[in-house]
Amino acid sequence: MVKKRFGKSVVAVSLFVFAVALMVIQPCAAAGPPAQVLIGTTVSNSGYMAEDSIPSFKGRQLAVNLVNKQGGLFLSKYNKRVPVKLVYYDDRSEPSTAVKSFERLATKDRVDFFLAAHGSELSFAVAKIAETNKIPMTIYAGYANNIWTQGYKWIFNVGPTASEYSQAFVALVKSLPGKPKVGLIHEDGLWAKAVSGAMVNLAKQAGLDFEVVDVYPADSKDVSASVSKVIAAGYPIIGTVSHVRNDLLVTRTILEMGAANKFKMIYVQTATGYPSFAEKFNPKQIQGIVGTSVWASSIKTYFNKEFQTEYKKAYGEDPSWVSAIGFAGAQAMLEAIRRLAMWTGRKCARRSLKSPSRP
Repeated sequence: MVKKRFGKSVVAVSLFVFAVALMVIQPCAAAGPPAQVLIGTTVSNSGYMAEDSIPSFKGRQLAVNLVNKQGGLFLSKYNKRVPVKLVYYDDRSEPSTAVKSFERLATKDRVDFFLAAHGSELSFAVAKIAETNKIPMTIYAGYANNIWTQGYKWIFNVGPTASEYSQAFVALVKSLPGKPKVGLIHEDGLWAKAVSGAMVNLAKQAGLDFEVVDVYPADSKDVSASVSKVIAAGYPIIGTVSHVRNDLLVTRTILEMGAANKFKMIYVQTATGYPSFAEKFNPKQIQGIVGTSVWASSIKTYFNKEFQTEYKKAYGEDPSWVSAIGFAGAQAMLEAIRRLAMWTGRKCARRSLKSPSRP
């Protein structure tokens, strides 16, 4: 599996920037400590994002639960621990439903902070809600570059952009003898388009030949035509850029078609970072399949070992990289809140929290 070497540093930098942003408090009417901190988010319990969003939500939920097990989030200004409540709804993998849910979280539930919906499509849709209501929001699974070119001041990235995410695979292909051509297929979605486009551009700069051969609907049940186009074009490497559901579908299709031996390498972007990937297929069939992950169980970063232990204890399963980024997004938010110099109340905090200039 191709592991991104810079993933952990991105999280660290994002945490620092976000924490600094939250500490810049303008003079405002002082208030005592809140009875509780309300954080709003959504989970895709159904739809094509479910297999990504549910483990990500488990990570977000775990971060909050661990804080509450300690008696709450410690606010040093008041020398007091305050409970944190995670308020959430099912967005059904639909941008319109996610928008309605975040509007409800802002106006009816009156949450203090947001954790974004999972995925670029949904994160992009709800970013405007955070901006309009001036509610700080961490985004941990929104890699599409155009999320970060809107000039928004209330969203904070905990993870790589599509361009950064694409570098590892391009570098791998560049290191291979003969610099083989790569035929990409991807689902029709904001994130997949962003990553595929970034790969093609980076490959061109590196003197490589990457081409998007076909795009299939995100809710496809049959991708054999897409795979066949790559075979017919004679590409020695096939790459699938999609969320977990479709990664699994493409992998299964290649194996059922008996087409694995037609490629020198098979790149399956996200699903290879799930412990369950090896369980769904015969190990011999998937030997040599590579993918990209922004997290690995072996990296020695803050709380990584404890995170894995607590996740398995809570859910009876090992975490995937998606679980880890959900946890990281919540962890960054909680740390930023902890560093607040003063709790000034919801309306005042939304008005006075300022974002530093983004590089």
